[in-house]
Amino acid sequence: MERQKERIAHYWGQRSEGFRQAHQGEWDSPTASVYREVISSHLSKPGAAILDVGTGSGFFPLLLKDLDAQITGIDLTPEMLEQARDAVKEQGASARLLQMDAEHLAFDGESFDLILTRNLTWNLPRLGQAYREWFRVLKPGGGFFICNEANGDTDMWRPTGKNPPRSWINSTQASPSPRRCRRNTGRF
Repeated sequence: MERQKERIAHYWGQRSEGFRQAHQGEWDSPTASVYREVISSHLSKPGAAILDVGTGSGFFPLLLKDLDAQITGIDLTPEMLEQARDAVKEQGASARLLQMDAEHLAFDGESFDLILTRNLTWNLPRLGQAYREWFRVLKPGGGFFICNEANGDTDMWRPTGKNPPRSWINSTQASPSPRRCRRNTGRF
């Protein structure tokens, strides 16, 4: 693992237990209700394959535990994954949780119907590389739900091509789309 990512993993690893405790009550919050409603309304088929990039302590697997979906959560930090596994088990949820780099995914192309991420993109040293990987594993007609709550950006949208726009690849912005999730009502 490169040095910058080692520092990122160390930072979040030290905070994993407190992070989980701080976020334990979020699953019943008004924001979580909106996320649950928007995400579930955009899934068009039972058993949809969902990828949660940067799962942290398991927010999305817990939030979406009642959906008929196959959720895979990935995180760079082993300590965060341990917290996620414990939380998923305690809450009776089901998710495949794997240690993986968001910029280098170990999945076949076109594997997921929906890719979720929450408060992650600002941590990624090569955001353009991450977007390329996310497009690679997204099924045709699939979509993204990108949340960056610190700056108020929450977007749900469906890409129109197989590759991220050049402006994203060169962008340092955490959230690439100006559209808000409530405005994009297409189903994935």
